Amino acid sequence: MQPTHKPYKKLVLVCTNCKEDGEKCCAAGGSEPIRDALKAKVKALGLPIRVSKTGCMGMCPTGPTVVIMPDDLWFGAVTMDDVDRIVELLRSSMERP
Repeated sequence: MQPTHKPYKKLVLVCTNCKEDGEKCCAAGGSEPIRDALKAKVKALGLPIRVSKTGCMGMCPTGPTVVIMPDDLWFGAVTMDDVDRIVELLRSSMERP
């Protein structure tokens, strides 16, 4: 193991887990397009933030789930209507010292 350079200031994790048995899951709630939109907007702003999809984070009943690290902010029931608010939160948090 070797320490490496940290290229991003924050990680935005979007659960994209899909349950095949029909149970409630983030993917069924539209998490993939949410991740795509977050990623595109963060990239367009040139923010040092990585938007990544994850497997299940155990929040299926309240999904789609988005987590901002290292801030430890968890958001449930995220919709496409929330994307701009999340991006604004990220942008403004990058401006603070």
